[in-house]
Amino acid sequence: MNKPILTYRIWMTQRTGSTLLCKGLESTGIAGKPGEHFNLIHEKNLQEKYGVEGFEKLQQELWKVGSTPNGVFGMKLDQNGSIYPKWVKEVAELQGLASDTDNEAVFAELFPNCKHIYLTRRNKIRQAVSWWKAIKDEVWHLEQGQEFTDKEEFYKENYVPAALDTLVRQTVRKEADIQEFFSSYGYEPLSIVYEDMIQNFEGTIKRIVDFLEIPYQKLDVGDMFYKVTATQKSEEWVEKFTEEFYHWE
Repeated sequence: MNKPILTYRIWMTQRTGSTLLCKGLESTGIAGKPGEHFNLIHEKNLQEKYGVEGFEKLQQELWKVGSTPNGVFGMKLDQNGSIYPKWVKEVAELQGLASDTDNEAVFAELFPNCKHIYLTRRNKIRQAVSWWKAIKDEVWHLEQGQEFTDKEEFYKENYVPAALDTLVRQTVRKEADIQEFFSSYGYEPLSIVYEDMIQNFEGTIKRIVDFLEIPYQKLDVGDMFYKVTATQKSEEWVEKFTEEFYHWE
């Protein structure tokens, strides 16, 4: 796999439409194949995930899974306080770099000519409700044409204000960390807002491709692959939680 001519990282928090965004970018055929390429579920490290040993082979596998033929590589991630340092440590050790090497210097060879995209959501309460609902019913995505409805009892039994409050705070804290990251390196990311994206999906993808300065004659974007999982009942959670926790006279 040749070295990418352009790379980008999408920085996100849960329930901001990142999977939808990645699908849309991949559908163009020219904007890389962004995904959670660093995500470790059962594996102990990246080498185990990709079945390789050594930095060069890991590099090749990452580029292969995240690149389109025109040499554009994409991925998404967040700065999870417990996971991100493990990636940094592994990649640094594989390159023989000192333990105190700057994080971005550690990733310089993996992400050449890198740009950054910041995916956020305006309404943090709806974001927390979506996150908590998905945790409880395990429905993280609904493809177009799919149907799923939780029973009435689900909404009665699983409304937990303390859990929602924790997720709101966690989201705000994660976004603060991401913004601090941009500020500390002087990066100027392209900001994408979930609420705007679902109103103009094709326009959002075009905006990103233009930001990345990827040349094209005609941009083909697939239809929205997923539909929102929110329901009238989950909206009632939003209203109730807002009233109980965030209402000021």
